[in-house]
Amino acid sequence: MSNNWKDIWSNRVDIDNVDIEQLKRNPKEMFLFMKKINGFDIVEGGITYDSFINQHKKLAEKLNHRNKCSSVFEIGCGSGGNLYLFSLSGYQVGGIDYSQNLLDFADKAVDKDKVLELICDDAVNVSTDIRYDAGFSNSVFSYFSDYGYAEGVLEKMIEKCRYSIVLIDVHNLDKKQEFLDFRRKMIENYDEKYSGLPKLFYPKSFFDDIAKRHNLDVEFYDSDVEGYWNNPYIYNVCFYKK
Repeated sequence: MSNNWKDIWSNRVDIDNVDIEQLKRNPKEMFLFMKKINGFDIVEGGITYDSFINQHKKLAEKLNHRNKCSSVFEIGCGSGGNLYLFSLSGYQVGGIDYSQNLLDFADKAVDKDKVLELICDDAVNVSTDIRYDAGFSNSVFSYFSDYGYAEGVLEKMIEKCRYSIVLIDVHNLDKKQEFLDFRRKMIENYDEKYSGLPKLFYPKSFFDDIAKRHNLDVEFYDSDVEGYWNNPYIYNVCFYKK
């Protein structure tokens, strides 16, 4: 993981002055707050609560495609917004993130009866002692330092998950130049502002090769989150154990 990105996310939030009990009385407001402190700002004309919920429903559908899943684990769970939604639907949940501040919030926000583990560490170091029916990541793989690190994380996910794995928001190598052109157009001095904060773009062949080595079925599907400017530059990946 790039150290510069790590510095940003490790200091994302201070929960000392947040009234979590008040947020718990309104699941919608709780979820939106959790997404916001993870870096997903909800803005007029952009991504909305309904957009997030529709994305979550599709994720759950993909994770349950081959087998009925009752437990899910998230790589890069941050403040736990995704785990929160799964827990409300009765799933047992767990996650790993390198930001202790965000994990502290997740620990207070998600029903403790539903949480199996919350691990503070780099994704590649995730323990496989506790296994889950399914695993996923959301907007995480593009922040990894290189393909070797990404492959190491996937190896752990394959070992930790019994049936299925879904990766959301994988940046498409074929769309890299279009992405950069768009960002440079929208953000003044983009290259200067994002110096040392690179994105990792993936060819689909990277995931095809991993699937072949592990005898997995692999499926790609487009991102269609309403209001999400990133849709044209990303794709999603599903792995299913045979």
